[in-house]
Amino acid sequence: MREDLAAAAEVSPPQAAAVPAIEPPAPPAVEAQPPAAEPQIPPEHVEAHVRAQVAQRMPGAAPTTRRKVAATVLAESSRAGVDPLLVVALIHVESSFNPRARSRAGALGLMQVRVPTLREQLHRPQARRADALDPHTNVQAGVRYFRQLLDTFGATDLALMAYNAGPGRIQRLLAEGDIPPRIRDYSRKVVAELERIRNALLRPGRAESLAAAPRGAAPELPLAAPGLARPAAEPSIAR
Repeated sequence: MREDLAAAAEVSPPQAAAVPAIEPPAPPAVEAQPPAAEPQIPPEHVEAHVRAQVAQRMPGAAPTTRRKVAATVLAESSRAGVDPLLVVALIHVESSFNPRARSRAGALGLMQVRVPTLREQLHRPQARRADALDPHTNVQAGVRYFRQLLDTFGATDLALMAYNAGPGRIQRLLAEGDIPPRIRDYSRKVVAELERIRNALLRPGRAESLAAAPRGAAPELPLAAPGLARPAAEPSIAR
């Protein structure tokens, strides 16, 4: 065999160049969708809904009393920077809108206000039980007291629990690190009622029909309307 041919036979055939692996394109990034914003309700629709709620929940009261209660809820809520629908829910859970409601602990009226609380909030040292049973002064004192509790505790649920069980008791339970479920249930009841009231307002066409109603004669709501049932009054926790 010729040496040049033998040498050629020993030479390895050329290796094919390595082809880099092609990675599949990454799927396009999916942008996080911002949470859906809560529907903005014009203030005049909220005001009309408050008037309708009060009218429906106080069927036995005189029209002038219902109008005065609704006006006080709206005025005091605005003054305190509190949602007026939350005040309606709070009154519902406290007294079922019974202006003569009384508890064994001495809490009176729509918002179950005690006489010392009314004296303090309204700066009326001579106020008596009759004043606490007056719907107008009762709501005034109750909303201002709730505002004070919001400032003290910094959270709506804690302020609601303090409104029902007493601020001293809630502060002690917080220091101990445990608030019993039966006390937490109170704030859940108020928030659940608030959601029912809001949902009733957000029903299609509901806000517009309320806004179109005459200011002094808000339409009555049927007692069987969803979310507007009126349960029996529950006694407040002693405070």
